[in-house]
Order: sequence, then C-alpha cells, then structure tokens
Amino acid sequence: MNAFSLDNRMTIVLFAGMGGGCDGLEQAGFHVHVAINHDPVAVAVHEKRHPHTKHLRCDVFEADPRKVTNGRGVRVLHASPDCTHFSVAKGSKPVSKRRRSLAWVICRWAGTVRPETITMENVQEITTWGPLVAKRDPATGRVMRLDGSVAAKGERVPIAEQWLIPDPRHKGRIWRAWLKHLRGLGYNFEHRVLVCADYGVPTIRKRFFGVAQADSRPVVWPVRTHAPRKDAKRLGLKPWVGAHTIIDWSLPVKSIFGRKKPLAEATLRRTARGVMRYVVDAAKPFIVPITHSGGDRVHDAGEPLRMLTTAHRGELSVVAPALIRTDQQSAAARNGVHSAEEPVNTMHTSSGMALLGATIVGAGGRAAQSAPRDLEEPLGTTTGKEDRVPVAAHMSKFNQNGDGYMPTEPLDT
Repeated sequence: MNAFSLDNRMTIVLFAGMGGGCDGLEQAGFHVHVAINHDPVAVAVHEKRHPHTKHLRCDVFEADPRKVTNGRGVRVLHASPDCTHFSVAKGSKPVSKRRRSLAWVICRWAGTVRPETITMENVQEITTWGPLVAKRDPATGRVMRLDGSVAAKGERVPIAEQWLIPDPRHKGRIWRAWLKHLRGLGYNFEHRVLVCADYGVPTIRKRFFGVAQADSRPVVWPVRTHAPRKDAKRLGLKPWVGAHTIIDWSLPVKSIFGRKKPLAEATLRRTARGVMRYVVDAAKPFIVPITHSGGDRVHDAGEPLRMLTTAHRGELSVVAPALIRTDQQSAAARNGVHSAEEPVNTMHTSSGMALLGATIVGAGGRAAQSAPRDLEEPLGTTTGKEDRVPVAAHMSKFNQNGDGYMPTEPLDT
C-alpha cells in the first residue's frame, strides 16, 4: 500500500504547467491527485513527468470542484494563475480582463469543497489588480484599438476591440475585493514576496507567494537559509546555490561560429565582453568534467588539477563560463553580466538562453597545433614550446542585451 493512500484527502493543482510546483508538493509529502490546465502542451508535459496524476484538460472554470473531488476532502489546493497580464515584463501591451480574473477560481474552490490549505504563486504586481480602462491616444485623447488605430471623433469602440490597460485611479481595488471575499469564507490569508535563491533554489526569481488556511489557522513561513556569497558568512547563512549545479555541461551545443545566419554584431560584442570579464580576466574560473554535471565533480581552479584518465567520467575540461542576460531591464541594472556561482533569474517569454560550447586552443607551436579542438577530441602532445589555453563556455541570451554572468551565480529571471 502506498503511504499516500493512508490519507484520503486530495491535493489539487490548478494551472498545472511543466510540473515544478508538483515536484515541490510531492517532495513535501503531498501526492498530487489531480492537475488541471486547458493547454494541450502543458498537459502533455505534465502527464509525462507525473504519470500517476489524473489530468483534466479544460478551462479551470469548467472543472466542477464537487465532481473532481467526488466527496473526498482537499488537503491542499495549489494555484498559479496566469501572471503575464500583471507582470511588468509585459510592458505597455494590451491586457486581458479574463486572464486577470483567473484568481477568482480559487474562491470558487474555497467556497465549495473548502481545501484545508490553499497556496498561490504569482508576480508581486497581482496586488495592483484593478479595473481596466481604454488606452487613449496622447495627441487626440481618443480611444485606441487593439490594432493600434485611433477611434474617429465621436466613435464608440466596443470593449472587445479596445486597447485595455490598468486604470491607475483604482489600482488594487479588485485585489482587495478578492482578499475580502476569501477571508469572508473563513480563511486566514497571508502573502510574502520571496527570492527563491534565499531558500536554496538556484534562481534569483522574486515571486509572490500566498497561503490561505481554513478556519483561521496560523500560517507558518519557512526560515531563510541562503544569502548572496558576500553576505552569507555575516548573516550566518549558506551561500546562494550556483547555476552550474543545474547545467549539464556535457550536452552538445551549437557553436556561435559557422552558422548559416551569423549572429548579430551586438550579440558577438556582448559575448566577447563576457569572455573577457569572466574567462580571460576571471580570478577564479572553475573546472567541470565534460561528461558529468554533478555538483560533486565541480572543482575550484585554485586547487590542483585532478588526474586526467581515459576512464568513463575521468575526463576534465577547464571551463570559466559566464551567464549573459539579454532582456533590457536586467541588462540595464547590472550590464547583464552575472557570476554562475549565484542563482539564475526567472525565465520568461521575452528571454532566451544559449550555451556557448567550450574548446581548447593551442597557444603556441605550428598553425595546425594552434587550431581549436573540441573538448571531446583527444588532446594533442604538449611540449615545452606550447601551452593549452581554455576557451570557456558561458550562457548567453541572443534576443536583446547583456554581457552575461558566471555560472557560479544563480540564474536570472
């Protein structure tokens, strides 16, 4: 008998995606019984990763809580409503009233099957949730349509065709109504904005986390365990977990050279700046094996080099990678360059990441000896007239700006 079957109460996940939230729930001992999402790709991925979970592919409002639970109690309900229409990453693009209203489904579940604990994850801007208003053309003051056109004088544009934006006069009004409704159902609700890296996760993603407890039970928050490396010792905490712990350096990657469509000059300049900062001028590059990504086989370059053997997992390569940001906000904040010893930032739809493959280049000898070599090829004979120089891999986003950062830092958003 499975240990989970001893407790008949269910764990339900709304807006199920890649399955990371369910991983956390199950690591905490809560078997996920039902996962709901309307998107076929999200459901297919979740089914692959969590085959023991029952999946419902439908709109979350179409799933009747009573029918889903079939009389069983709900121990935990977890929901991650669409955050893109609250997030600042969306910029000035039109927002959807329906997408911003998805959190109301939580109150539906709370009022019908009364989960003992409700957890909610989103962006911190959800607390600004309020009514929408039509965007106005700065020159004429007239309503703008979704296609960017401006209404004629005296024309009335249907709401479905209007370019809607949050009304700054009523910021947070709907959020306060939502909160009042949930508390009126007998729930004690608290929220915090937390940095995941502070709890041992290799990402500096900052997210809104809400917890609601039925019958006004107290909410207990986890204790912070990690801090940036420069502050960790002073605070008596562990240093942030680096991005290199979750990157498999052995995976083959596409070179930035020899492409059918060359990379833009700006991208190559950012890559070069990242290499100079975190490879050529790096005080502490680190060594990783090219056939294994485990954290226990990553070594400080200040230590003696381990013995190189021909045995499986005996191969080592010198890698001084840097992670390069290209989204505008983080690039502007820190020049888009980060150390891989820190966590990564949150990945969103406007960001991308690419791994630049490492090679070994001869620094002396004849031209053929100085040619770049793939790390998976045998190393040529090393003589007194020749040295081998590591040309390291680092992470780069090719869509906007930023020089990158070291894999020993957490990943960016």
